[in-house]
Amino acid sequence: MLFKTMVINSTAGGVPESTSPAMQQFNIEPGVAHIIADKIKKLLMMENNEMVGLGGSSRKFVINNYDIKKLNKTILLHYKKGKQAGPLKSLLFLDDFSTRLN
Repeated sequence: MLFKTMVINSTAGGVPESTSPAMQQFNIEPGVAHIIADKIKKLLMMENNEMVGLGGSSRKFVINNYDIKKLNKTILLHYKKGKQAGPLKSLLFLDDFSTRLN
């Protein structure tokens, strides 16, 4: 998505949460192989300008949500908050942070 590429994803694990909202229409359930062909057909039938728009919005999603500098700042902030509250509270803050990422 960072490279404005169309993606067809599985809905297994944390994949849907890490997929841009614009591309979630191409998520498929694991083990449903015939749906892959339908999603590929849908992509092939799209107008070029629609694909460019999806690619652009997906790139923005990745940059806004997965920039390593922003992630590091957020993790450090939560770590510092937890450290001030003691070791048990640190674990709770980090656990809360990880659930919001997923």
